[in-house]
Amino acid sequence: MGSPRTNHAPHALERFKRAPDPSRHQLICIAHAGSGASAFAGLAAVAPPDLDVVALRLPGRESRFAEPPKRHLGAVVDDLVEAVAQATPGRYAIFGQCSGAFLAIELARHLADATGRSPEVVFAASQEPPLEPADAELEPDVPAYVRLLVDRGELHSDLAENDDYMEMFENVIAADLAWTRSYAAAAPHPPIMTRLVSLCGASEDPGVLASQDGWAQLTDGPFATVRVEGGHFLTSASPDHLMRALVDQIEAR
Repeated sequence: MGSPRTNHAPHALERFKRAPDPSRHQLICIAHAGSGASAFAGLAAVAPPDLDVVALRLPGRESRFAEPPKRHLGAVVDDLVEAVAQATPGRYAIFGQCSGAFLAIELARHLADATGRSPEVVFAASQEPPLEPADAELEPDVPAYVRLLVDRGELHSDLAENDDYMEMFENVIAADLAWTRSYAAAAPHPPIMTRLVSLCGASEDPGVLASQDGWAQLTDGPFATVRVEGGHFLTSASPDHLMRALVDQIEAR
């Protein structure tokens, strides 16, 4: 068993309302490509008193905007693992939205190796599982992803027309999509030992909905799929419904 690293990023976590308390369950949250810890403010607002929402902040955004974004998933995990280990002295779960689901899987794996403690459950939300190798040579389509964010209300059109903002934002998106693509290209991945739950909005794209049972191949532990009222970006569109589903699964241990 290895030891956690000792150079963790000081701004990698956002706790929103409360100081650490080992008696409360920690829900570690990872946002979709291009987004940051602030994406989980709405979810934190509806959390029950015994559950702390702790959002991860990757380099290149929010209070870490001066740091270059990382283009390889291994580097992202290395950047976060000690901070998460220190934030989870007791019970914890990990939630990954969209491409954040890939990071959730690998973070759970590395935390188990580094600390000997696994999350009680990993949630993979609104993402197709990485079962077959994707085309590693295919360049991420950043403009198409930006249009998707605008169309689904995750990026205000005024910001999308601000050249200075978009230069920085598109650099972050390109990095996130790069590690997402490389992780998909390296599929299949060894299963984790942790309970895994796939979450999907009931009005999600049919292809994503049909793929969810495939997440079972990413764990040697118990597996379940859960439908939540809403579409693709559950954290912003359906925080109440999402929180109820998360709490139900956390308590189902």
